[in-house]
Amino acid sequence: PLVNLLGRTGVGRNLLDRTLGVHPRAPLPPLHADSARDRLQRRSRPAIEPLDTPETTGRVILFTTCHANYSEPAIAEDLVAVFEYNGITVDLAAQERCCGMPQWETGDLELIARYRETNIPELKGLVDRGFDVVAPLPSCVLMFKQYLPLLFPDDPEVLAVSRRVFDPFEYLWWRHQAGLLRTDFAASLGRVGYHQ
Repeated sequence: PLVNLLGRTGVGRNLLDRTLGVHPRAPLPPLHADSARDRLQRRSRPAIEPLDTPETTGRVILFTTCHANYSEPAIAEDLVAVFEYNGITVDLAAQERCCGMPQWETGDLELIARYRETNIPELKGLVDRGFDVVAPLPSCVLMFKQYLPLLFPDDPEVLAVSRRVFDPFEYLWWRHQAGLLRTDFAASLGRVGYHQ
């Protein structure tokens, strides 16, 4: 609450500008003290016997992402609800750091390498145990699937993780192709807009 309040004041915005380079008129997302990871760790988990497909295991590690974790936790909660409704187990990694996309956009390759040192060994261990990895924000999926392999093309752990990272809609599509996506909606979906 203090950070959110400070972000709405001129003094706070000037401080953010001077220390972090955040323009005083740039919109700031609110920060939630009760993060998505905290909320998801407290949820009651349904008993699910996951079924695999040729492309998916039905066992997912959710990489919550900085934005969904701290600014819009409902994104992660909703995604988990949809996955669990469709018979996909969802767990969290013991630890995660930023995927590195903001640093990619600013050219801070050293910080990306440091984030990689935390994220990749953790995710590789989970992939080795049969988990797929899903992130609710496309930019994080892109970072793990394409940009980290570009930066570290000789790192077998980066390459192994990149092959098991999915966009949520990609994952659900593979499940649908295998006849495992529930379409028994209680109410009509009405008009649906699709954006690729």
